[in-house]
Amino acid sequence: IQETLEKQEQLSKEVIQGGIWNHIIFAEHTPVYTYEPGKTPNERLFRSGDASSLHAPLVAVHRGGSITYHGPGQLVCYFIFDLIKAGVSVFDLNAAIELSLIELLSSFHITGMPKPAWLPDEASGVWVKGEDGVSRKIASRGLSYKEVGAKGITRFGCALNITTELSEFDPIFPCGLPIEMTSVKKEKGVSPDVLDTAYIFTEIFNRNFGLLTDSEEKRHPN
Repeated sequence: IQETLEKQEQLSKEVIQGGIWNHIIFAEHTPVYTYEPGKTPNERLFRSGDASSLHAPLVAVHRGGSITYHGPGQLVCYFIFDLIKAGVSVFDLNAAIELSLIELLSSFHITGMPKPAWLPDEASGVWVKGEDGVSRKIASRGLSYKEVGAKGITRFGCALNITTELSEFDPIFPCGLPIEMTSVKKEKGVSPDVLDTAYIFTEIFNRNFGLLTDSEEKRHPN
């Protein structure tokens, strides 16, 4: 994950200096747990009360959202955008990401939906309701946003569980909550290729985000 953190930092600096304003990094990480620095690791993060039950490194990242797991079979997308240049809000970008994930899941015949209303904001992402009536999280979403001069820079983004080993979530409270995770494989018994899925997601997202940025009313003056 360190490589993608450094790449985000590099691209952020390029955007601030006037380079291309919209980048998406796709990644499939080796096993790692990430959490927000400034939070003391405690029972809200770990089901056992500490990190001793983790099977992979624990890395601090500045993205919010408490704790999560990344690993093989999971498509991770990092958005390094200048939203002021794009003329859209963080809410707009989050909505485009979530809508695109739901459309992507529909191509696998999975009905994705926003978080259940009773859950807090930390549970943002895409959920699937099982035949047992239980809602399980299939995709996590979390952007960081910082204004630097006339630039509004985003980092981080979303992670979709495709064939992710779900037992790796067992030692933690994903998003700091007592929730269950799921995957495309668990829901439909299929194992789409992560790279192929990234191409499909790119096409869907570009269309949805383009509908926002093509609006002259939303475009920021040059």
